[in-house]
Amino acid sequence: MKKIAIAAGLLICAALVLSACGDKSADKEAEEENTPVQVVKQYFAYWANKDQTSMDRLVIDDQKTEGDDPDITLVTSLTLNSCMEVADELKEEWDPELFADPYAFAYVDTDFDIAFEGGESPGYADGNYQERFYLVKETEDSQWKIVSRGLG
Repeated sequence: MKKIAIAAGLLICAALVLSACGDKSADKEAEEENTPVQVVKQYFAYWANKDQTSMDRLVIDDQKTEGDDPDITLVTSLTLNSCMEVADELKEEWDPELFADPYAFAYVDTDFDIAFEGGESPGYADGNYQERFYLVKETEDSQWKIVSRGLG
């Protein structure tokens, strides 16, 4: 009987440890979801799935697409090869024409391969691209949003 009680106690302890580790992992994932890199990675995941509505949730209002965007609807393959935030000491000064007075801003450099039905879309041809994403937070508590992107 004593062995059963000890075994049960060990199982309960193990379950509690695993549960606590799971909670920390979930907290870490939630924290990572609100980083500039995570926003850009999510944008690419939505783009690869042609999910224009979800892509629009990650950009500021005036960057949302109107109607079907062939750069999205014609995609047959999209691979994000790299996605890295530009270090603070390497950032250039923020351009207020992109977004006036952000609470915080970030640049994320990407490298990706893309292919389309027919080999091209209005904005791209099949190939490899390097683009820089410009992101802002409007307030301390707001989510990171993409305000622009261009050649990196």
